[in-house]
Amino acid sequence: MKNMSFHDDFVAKRCSVSPVSAVTVGAGVQWEELYQAVFKQGKVIVGAGGVTVGAAGGYPQAAGHSPISPAFGLAADNVLEYEVVTAAGDLVVANGCQNEDLFWALRGGGGGTFGVVVSATHRTHPPLTNLAFAVYTINATDRSSFLDLLTNFAVIHPSLSEAGWSGYFLLSSQSLQLSRQTLLVLYILPNKDVSFAKSTLAPFLDYVEKHPKLQGNGSVVSLSSFQEYYSQFLCGGQNSCVNSNNSAISAALSSRLIPKSLFDSRKSVEQLSDALISILERYPASILGAFVAGGAVARPREENAVNPAWRRALLLAIISSGWSDGASLEEQREVARNVSAANKLLIDLTPGSGTYINEADFNEPDWQQSFFGEHYPRLQAIKSKVDPSGLFRCHHCVGSEKWSDDLNCPRSSE
Repeated sequence: MKNMSFHDDFVAKRCSVSPVSAVTVGAGVQWEELYQAVFKQGKVIVGAGGVTVGAAGGYPQAAGHSPISPAFGLAADNVLEYEVVTAAGDLVVANGCQNEDLFWALRGGGGGTFGVVVSATHRTHPPLTNLAFAVYTINATDRSSFLDLLTNFAVIHPSLSEAGWSGYFLLSSQSLQLSRQTLLVLYILPNKDVSFAKSTLAPFLDYVEKHPKLQGNGSVVSLSSFQEYYSQFLCGGQNSCVNSNNSAISAALSSRLIPKSLFDSRKSVEQLSDALISILERYPASILGAFVAGGAVARPREENAVNPAWRRALLLAIISSGWSDGASLEEQREVARNVSAANKLLIDLTPGSGTYINEADFNEPDWQQSFFGEHYPRLQAIKSKVDPSGLFRCHHCVGSEKWSDDLNCPRSSE
């Protein structure tokens, strides 16, 4: 299932639509393999940061974000067709013109739930050139200055989004007392020159330079292509991630979609900044900010099951905390409890929003709402239609509430 087929003029079966550039991949293809093949074609594709992830599986089926999502949408938005083995054992094609409900559910309704995907066809896009790449490290000496830094950094994101920026930032602290706090920024601006990129960042960088308790270092450089960014950021300067050290880690995760509306007032932005700092103060955790929403992600789309909270979001805040290989089960559970408690600070701040399924808290409260939003009733109906006996089931997946916690026994209907 490692097959890949590129198409200059793909049209989904039985559809009468304009042809587009695409690639069809078997279920065994991993993103590193697909990235290299797509780059050789002179194209780009919305794909995963974890390069060992399967290109047809749970990543696109659960939405799938990328630093180029603001330019081209989520991975689910870019899937044009699936081949699927259903619970009945039938091999079917699902697209916008046949098995439409199944296709809708497979694009955002979560993996491991509606069938066994044999292949997926993803849209490919023209190459991104002349990327501006901003790398900055900013240190604060106390909580007050860190709060001021994060607030001033956050408030510029609506304008950065309009300019086309995307990427990631990391928040960390050297101690629970926050004796030194760091904001690391790794952002890209496709198809723009360095001069324009610097002009959009200038007010924030001027603020940092003039603040007596902040120390910033970094620059904006020009990259020739998204492939160069991929090599620098994901592969440690190598052309391929195949030989890089992709070792596994043991960690608990949670995430929360931060709605764009939160950025309408400085007060709410300061509350967000305070919550993020409180997480670092109270728990041994790190926070990754994924600036991967807005732009094309924000366009209203009824043709797939992606949680509508994605369309309203600007950022995804990801909390992580790990444990050593020799940690006891109770120590691991304590880490998980801490991550859940940290996540609650963001949930309380963003009622009605959601999370990214693939980077969610295992113990996510009200998971149906957080994972799927208002799409959940329709997803339940499709699940009952295509898999009435519940052959495909997994933790906090559509329909899993009908099963025992270990997913082995159906719950009583009483």
